[in-house]
Amino acid sequence: MCDEQIGPWIAAASLHVIDRAGRVVGLILVNETAAHESFDAGPFVTDLCVDPAAAGNGIGRALLVASACRLAELAWPDMTLVVTVGNPARRVYDLLGFRVWAESWRIEIH
Repeated sequence: MCDEQIGPWIAAASLHVIDRAGRVVGLILVNETAAHESFDAGPFVTDLCVDPAAAGNGIGRALLVASACRLAELAWPDMTLVVTVGNPARRVYDLLGFRVWAESWRIEIH
């Protein structure tokens, strides 16, 4: 994807969570992207993050569910994300019904 660009931001599916103090404690950014050898064209989770102090409270899961619901309202059939091997968030993705679509390998060049 070195020479490819991520497509436009899908504002309706890009969300954030604010705590009682008014701080952003989680966010999901979804962009439209072209097809790639590892995934189809469509909504792509460009970023999903939760403040470590707020982790374990279901914020990431809630963001994914809300984003998927918004995408469904916009008639998108699916959503793609990339996760590294060993990432503990993988458990949440599995529980929500994400499935492995492709696997990639790389070599570190120093």
